[in-house]
Amino acid sequence: MSSASLYELFGDVIYYCEPDGRLTERMSESGKHLLRSRFSESSGLLDTHIADVIAENPAEVEQLKFLLSTWVQDFELFGMQITELPTRTKLGEQSYTLDFQPDNAGGTLAGYAVRLKLETSSTPQNSEREQIVESLLKDIEVSKAFLKETNELIENLGEISDKSSLAKTLHTVKGNSGCYNIQSLVKTVHTVEDKLQGSSPEGIRDELIDIQKQWKETTEIFQGLMENNDMILMTRQEYDDLVMHLMANTDWSEILVSVLRLPMDPVAIRFKRLASQLTRIAENSAKKLKVETQSESLRVPDGLKGFWVSLIHILRNIVDHGLEEPSERESLGKSPDGLVKFSAEETENDLVVRISDDGRGINWEKIAEKARGAGLPSETQDDLVEALFSEGVSTGDQVTTSSGRGVGTSAVKEELDKLGGRIEVESNKGKGTLFCFFIPLATLANLQLAS
Repeated sequence: MSSASLYELFGDVIYYCEPDGRLTERMSESGKHLLRSRFSESSGLLDTHIADVIAENPAEVEQLKFLLSTWVQDFELFGMQITELPTRTKLGEQSYTLDFQPDNAGGTLAGYAVRLKLETSSTPQNSEREQIVESLLKDIEVSKAFLKETNELIENLGEISDKSSLAKTLHTVKGNSGCYNIQSLVKTVHTVEDKLQGSSPEGIRDELIDIQKQWKETTEIFQGLMENNDMILMTRQEYDDLVMHLMANTDWSEILVSVLRLPMDPVAIRFKRLASQLTRIAENSAKKLKVETQSESLRVPDGLKGFWVSLIHILRNIVDHGLEEPSERESLGKSPDGLVKFSAEETENDLVVRISDDGRGINWEKIAEKARGAGLPSETQDDLVEALFSEGVSTGDQVTTSSGRGVGTSAVKEELDKLGGRIEVESNKGKGTLFCFFIPLATLANLQLAS
């Protein structure tokens, strides 16, 4: 689904044009309606130039035709001339914003889409949906994964009978939704979290159904992005390695081992998704960051999906509690941009996933205080790490729509416990924090056999 197709779902006027500017048969329903209103007879208008459709002033029509014609001659000029194209137009009494989206397949102009958005006062619902679209368009592949995985979590809400597990799932849904600006759902889930504290899963069944309905209504126009297209994703490094082995006449048994691993989950792509989520969270705050990833082309079984999804809470904590404001960082002699690193490697016994930041570090004294208040051991460093990932313990001083309940990190531990894994944390005041997640290779082998 292209960006133009997504906007078409909102009723925007979309025309798809040949490289020379002539209309094609493909256009949105609202585009057809505009043609009928602009011209007495819409049949036979497929040879009409787009400039004649979206401009009324003869001088503007000729100027637009000239600019668009240069794309056919030299597509590289597009980058220089995009600022010269009109951004608004008025047709009759209606005003529209304009957006030109070229299709440069193979480095040459294969055509382009023209979007006209009617300038009206939008309703809150439409405004939110437009913000969601903008978020989804930043990375379609990452967005597909978000929609599919969050959809699975929400569909299964009614099947969770354990209060603690439901609280963690709701917190994950809220965190994921916040990354994509689905603020109405964030508020709804936050309210349900409040009610769950004094109730039970059975006592909030109606509210869970409301969440499912709201999710369906909000995302129904994006259903195409949730469809499983059975594609196998390959990183550029994996492709290059495979070509190298083929050219070097490497033993076929070695190549077969690599090919048989391709249906597994690429850690590099998981890191790309996490990095995208982290960037979105930071964009909604006053903090800035850079991300580095390293995964050695590792692939893991799909059975780790719950673990990957739970890491949204680590990312949220890094932004909310770990990284300082740019001005504070500069006063400490740090770069205004925080640095977050994702890495993974296979050791002799484990898959080790590491996430680090160069922020303020964990306030272990506060964790010890919170642990004692919750009746948890707090004497040793291991006790404090255990407390950090225990339900009800949070480094935040107040509950917000994004953090502070002490639920998120416990969701990560719950997923690791299912995998027989463990957590190690290194943190130095003023220098940052390193989270290390260990998953036994034996667990990965069993998951692969079961898949």
